[in-house]
Amino acid sequence: MAAARLKVASSRDTILRNAQARVAHLRGQASPSQEERRAVLSALTSGLPSDRTAHFVERARASDAAVSRLSSVSEVPAALADLISGAAEPTVCVPDAGALRDLPWAEAGVRTARAPSSRHDDASAIEAAAGVAESGSLVISAASHDTPQAMLLSGQTVVVLFESAIATTFEDALRAVRSRGLRSRVVFLTGPSRTGDIASRLVIPAQGPRRIHILVVEEDGS
Repeated sequence: MAAARLKVASSRDTILRNAQARVAHLRGQASPSQEERRAVLSALTSGLPSDRTAHFVERARASDAAVSRLSSVSEVPAALADLISGAAEPTVCVPDAGALRDLPWAEAGVRTARAPSSRHDDASAIEAAAGVAESGSLVISAASHDTPQAMLLSGQTVVVLFESAIATTFEDALRAVRSRGLRSRVVFLTGPSRTGDIASRLVIPAQGPRRIHILVVEEDGS
C-alpha cells in the first residue's frame, strides 16, 4: 500500500513529505496528513494566473529567451526565416519526425538539414513536448539522439511550443508528457545555457544553447 502511494505521489509531494516529516521528527510531532500536504502544495501554486500562456511568455522572457506568438504552425518557416535573415547562407536542422518535418521550409527560403551544425549562424528547430508556466521552462523529449545534439551544437535553438502543451507546474507538465507515451528521457530547458561558477563571472553559453527563441503556436499540433 505504501509503495502504491509513493508511486502516484508527485515529486513535489515527495519532497514536501520528507521535509515535513523530518521537521516533525525534530519537534517530536506527528507527520502532517495527506490533506495538510496537499494544502501546502495548493498554496505554492495558488498565485499563478489562470492565463497559462501569458504567464509562460512572461517567465520565459525573464530567463532571456526570446518569444514570438503565432496563430498556426504553418507560420513557423517564415518566422524562422525572419530570425536568420541576416545570416550568410544559414542552415536549419529540422527533425526527421514530428509536426515540423513536413512544413513548407523551401517556400520560406529556408535551407534544411538533418544533422545539426556548430556554425554560429545556423539554427535548429525542435518541438517542445510541454511548457511550464510557473518558470517559463520547456520540456524537450530526448527520445531521438539528434535532439540533444541539435540543442547543444547549433548557433541558436528555435523551439516550437503549442499552447495546448503549456502546463501550470512541472508536475502537470510531466504528467502530460507521460500521458502521451513520452516516457524516455526529458530535458528541462530554461533560457540560454549559462554558468557563473568560474570566478563568479557570467558565461553564456555553458553546456547548452547560445540563444533560444520560442515560437508559441496557438493551433493544436496534434
